[in-house]
Amino acid sequence: MLASLKTCFVCGALLFVLGVVWQPQAAVAQSTGGTRRVVPAINRTQQPAPAGSAVRPSLHTVRAASATQLQSESNPSAENPVSGTGNASQGAAVTDQRAIDSGRILFQKRCVQCHDAEKSLQKSRTAAEWRSTVARMARQDGAEIPRSEWEPIAVYLASVHGHSATSTGAGTFDEGEGSEITVFGTISPTLRTHSPALQNPGFFPDVWAGLAWEPSEGPVSGKVVACISCHNEADEGYLSRLELVQASLTLDLGQVIRGESSGRGRPKSGVCTAPKNKSCLPASQFLDSADGETEILLEAGRLVVPFGAYSTQVNPGVYRTVSRPLMFNMGQRVFDEELGDPVLPMPYSDEGAVLTFVVPLWDDVSSSIETYAVNGLQGQSSINFDDSRDYVDNNSTPAVGGRWTISNSSLRLGSSLISGQYAPRSGVGPDASRLSFLIAGADLTWRLADVLRVQAEYARRNTNAYYEFNDEYGRDHVSGWYVESELLLSREARLSLLGRLDQQSQAYAFNDSGAGRPSENFTVNRLTYGVNWTLPGGSLLMFNIERWNLPQELPDMNVVGVRWAASF
Repeated sequence: MLASLKTCFVCGALLFVLGVVWQPQAAVAQSTGGTRRVVPAINRTQQPAPAGSAVRPSLHTVRAASATQLQSESNPSAENPVSGTGNASQGAAVTDQRAIDSGRILFQKRCVQCHDAEKSLQKSRTAAEWRSTVARMARQDGAEIPRSEWEPIAVYLASVHGHSATSTGAGTFDEGEGSEITVFGTISPTLRTHSPALQNPGFFPDVWAGLAWEPSEGPVSGKVVACISCHNEADEGYLSRLELVQASLTLDLGQVIRGESSGRGRPKSGVCTAPKNKSCLPASQFLDSADGETEILLEAGRLVVPFGAYSTQVNPGVYRTVSRPLMFNMGQRVFDEELGDPVLPMPYSDEGAVLTFVVPLWDDVSSSIETYAVNGLQGQSSINFDDSRDYVDNNSTPAVGGRWTISNSSLRLGSSLISGQYAPRSGVGPDASRLSFLIAGADLTWRLADVLRVQAEYARRNTNAYYEFNDEYGRDHVSGWYVESELLLSREARLSLLGRLDQQSQAYAFNDSGAGRPSENFTVNRLTYGVNWTLPGGSLLMFNIERWNLPQELPDMNVVGVRWAASF
């Protein structure tokens, strides 16, 4: 009874927050100086020309347009470089259109790596609201969005629904226009049924909510995110129905080194204004390049560990399927006890710190390197993912890892690695120094504009475990992969077709008959297919059918799932 009351209280609180912040959007007609004017809406179906076409502006072209825009804004009375006139209003119109065009290109390059373009473009927000959203999302792990690109992206997104979108400058970003504290969240109720062996069958209120602190001045920002867990607090060993996904502070070290936060001759525009005989900072030569600026971020606290491409997609607001891939899936499987644990449940949240470098290479190619130290996974004789959800480590040895990516506007390649010890060093039980784990993975994401998306990933976990039944140490292996593809069927109907094939294999050092496993070595295959429908307003309705092919000792299963996701 107490658990039900707590769950109702949490749901009620989250819905209250939603009601406060999800205000009806203003109509296209806007009030200006006591008069009403209608801002023409931008054609949101207009996309950059596909690869291989005669005209496809590169990032160099975008930067050239941005430089012209910045010059025009600094001297609005100067002759307009396009129209050849000195009319300030005409110059501003051309300037804003260039910012919109630049933002459209950058949106396709940066944002659709994780977000569906049509879903994002259905949301109607003001320029100030989009600035807050862009700032928050750009600081996510794996975002790889330089600060100089935030403003044109926000201007473009605001213009889609006709909101006034006067740019503050290509290289500048006016965070002061929005609130320093932003409330955000996702409501994603899910229904999965049809299989008698399904874990957590029926309805589940998948709700995430958070606060982001994005100050207009200074290099420090913060974020707190919580979700409703699929675990039941009444069961022994489980922590809480409401779980903390993230509670961290981020320091923009690149901003500190360039002197942007202390005003050492370097404003937000990222252009050094110090005298020629005085450098902004000695490190500025390392940070600046012809293609942009190196971003250096330090995040500390409880964070989502950046392992694999899917670690950036754990919020249900960016889900494209009802359930997660097998190797990252926990709480949404069939025959849970018999099939054993996944490679790594997602989201994997832990306490520690991550240092991120995002380096522009050439044209529209960039690379990111993330290194981190966290508490790590926990267990006694083998890894226990329920214990690993604890906020306090069970030993003094941190787990270390990293992730590397290289990407352009259509392709991203990545690799990940994490290693550590998981057992307590208490002197009781098995030798903790022999109980360690190593997880490695590789991933690929490819997009053809907003028409076709393909994502593939592989990961493997090696665990040195202790078997009590025969008093032996051995190495267990769990590996998995998935290939997922989504094809846009109709832009007018906002309908897409999705398919995913995934597999997970288990290999145990010894066959413990008391564990209930099918055998020492077995493989599970699953085929998921369905349709996604982007609804007016930007929410997404997903319908999936899952076909589970299980080891011979277990019957095959069919699962039907429906998920609705709406973010604010």
